[in-house]
Amino acid sequence: MRKRPILSLAAALFMVLALFVLAAFAGEAVFANSYPAALSDRVKDLRETEGKRIILIGGSAGPFGIRPEMMEKNLDGWQVVPFGVYADMGLAPMLALSEGEIREGDFVILMPEFSEYVFSGRVNGVDLLMVLESDPSLLGPLMLSCGEDILWSLPEFDFRRIQAKIAGTGAEDGVYTRAAFDETGAIRESLRERNILPGGYDPGQEITLKTEWTDTDMTGRIVAFAERVREKGGEIVWHFPPMNERAVTGDPDAFYDALEETGIAVLGDPSRCVMAAGWFYDTNFHLNAAGAREFTQRLTEDIKVYLGDSSQTEIEKLPMPEIEEKTFEGDDSDADKFLTEEREEGLVITGLTEDGLQAETLVIPANVTGVDAGAFAGAEKLREVTAQENITLLPDGMLQGSGVKVLKLLGGPDKHIPGDHLTDGAEFRIQVEEAYLGDYLRNYFWQKYAARIFAGEN
Repeated sequence: MRKRPILSLAAALFMVLALFVLAAFAGEAVFANSYPAALSDRVKDLRETEGKRIILIGGSAGPFGIRPEMMEKNLDGWQVVPFGVYADMGLAPMLALSEGEIREGDFVILMPEFSEYVFSGRVNGVDLLMVLESDPSLLGPLMLSCGEDILWSLPEFDFRRIQAKIAGTGAEDGVYTRAAFDETGAIRESLRERNILPGGYDPGQEITLKTEWTDTDMTGRIVAFAERVREKGGEIVWHFPPMNERAVTGDPDAFYDALEETGIAVLGDPSRCVMAAGWFYDTNFHLNAAGAREFTQRLTEDIKVYLGDSSQTEIEKLPMPEIEEKTFEGDDSDADKFLTEEREEGLVITGLTEDGLQAETLVIPANVTGVDAGAFAGAEKLREVTAQENITLLPDGMLQGSGVKVLKLLGGPDKHIPGDHLTDGAEFRIQVEEAYLGDYLRNYFWQKYAARIFAGEN
């Protein structure tokens, strides 16, 4: 009698995880227009694009940084496929989803945002579940490298799903929605016209370029991926992403050498990727419309040098937008309770006066542009802080050492950009206006704080 085959442990785990994921997606798709969900479109583009292909793998620096159609006009016969959405998802899922789609003749460019997070190999399972909600079939290629992260993220995903359903649909056409991507896989130019960062950069997102990042388990996975690309008849190189010159504190040349030691060639001169602040939009890696065209020129020229193409590169440029000083009229009733310092980016809060330290509620005044981490330290009686629309950047540990329980935000999520560790050193909830609740819960920057966000009257 013939024996029935015994399922492998991996296959059994896959079946269990698939059942959990399908259960999690019961009912309507809540995150169908979320920014992470756009990854399912990028996979579709990769599968359907024919001919000679240049595939740029990374995070959001790709779609914010290039104009694919302009590259194609200057690279005869090549189709450009941006394969990046969000660095916070991790590089591992991008490699897993692209590996099976690599074909002979493909030219793969690894261009992730160079950071400790990317080279750590960490994966954001909640973001991937938002992608899987749009296309559950992607669970297959993600299973081996990201399955455990996805499984452990299911409870948080279910909570966010319920929360988002109650809040209602978020914005349909903002810069951090699925609809922000045009038909080429790039972010629409009209959504990112100029630098919106105080002083032109985010001081909480230093680009330190530590060479030890390139000697991790994740690096080994990248090298193994490169070998599989070559086995399929493709070619693979590194390229530096665009980096805001005001944020770069590391040595690009030393990092270039470290990348070369991985056995993967590095395309171009890293100094050409360190760009003026005026080219950027809302992070130290995201370019505005004019910056994307400038970087497209530089990247295309680097590719041509590598391919031995001596033809001239012609990109229709836009002038660099000026970094405008913000003016804002609002509530200054608590201005005398803050200590401030004039800096390049404007007036910054550095601490509190004696009256401020004794206050129970404070409104950050309209005449300031920023807040230092720990500026509220020592305010043990303080329970509520209100940030008006003039405060674009909310730094890591902003409320550390204080008694604050509620941070109230005026305006939508496009007015405030939180650090990755905003809540360090303090335990507080984040109150937003009812009309913006759905937008905050689906926002690129704010979704990681979804469990702390609630609606209230401001």
